[in-house]
Amino acid sequence: IRDEALIATVTDVSGKGVGAGMIASGVHAGVRLMVTGSRDLSEVAGRINSYLAGATADNRFATFAMVSIDPDGRLRAVNAGHLPVLIRRRDGTIEEINSSGLPLGILAVANYSESVASIEPGELVALFTDGLTEAEDSNEEEFGVERVAEVTAKLEEPTAEKLCGAILEAVGAFTGGGALHDDATLLVVERLE
Repeated sequence: IRDEALIATVTDVSGKGVGAGMIASGVHAGVRLMVTGSRDLSEVAGRINSYLAGATADNRFATFAMVSIDPDGRLRAVNAGHLPVLIRRRDGTIEEINSSGLPLGILAVANYSESVASIEPGELVALFTDGLTEAEDSNEEEFGVERVAEVTAKLEEPTAEKLCGAILEAVGAFTGGGALHDDATLLVVERLE
């Protein structure tokens, strides 16, 4: 929480191991340092991108999504090559905040745009990585963003806890309880009454 705003981010780094973990830590540290100096999320993403570009010998990159939610429900978001951020409205409709630029670290200079929306009490914001969407069934079909959105829309009791449970249960049923092929992150923010 910075300047009374909740900042939520999800980052997915290419590759695995210590190197990927170090990049993820660098993105996290960059967000914590830079959001205090700038309320423009597109500027924050651009500065983190510049820092990461060429920072690794194997040219790793990171997809990145960040939202900032003010106490009055004003939401600002930036999406750098990441899966869409989903907003679940009270009536069950889903809005997507799609990528507005390249993943972080590919080019030294990259531009990002900030999306603006608002969320009302009882509405949810979901951020997730492709470990969930790329989960496969026995026919090697992927779970996909569409299924995440469908589970989110059909949720009868829209709370952060219930949505996390419903998505994880749906992925587990889809894969037949099989192991995921990639790490999976799911972060849900709920605006309380």
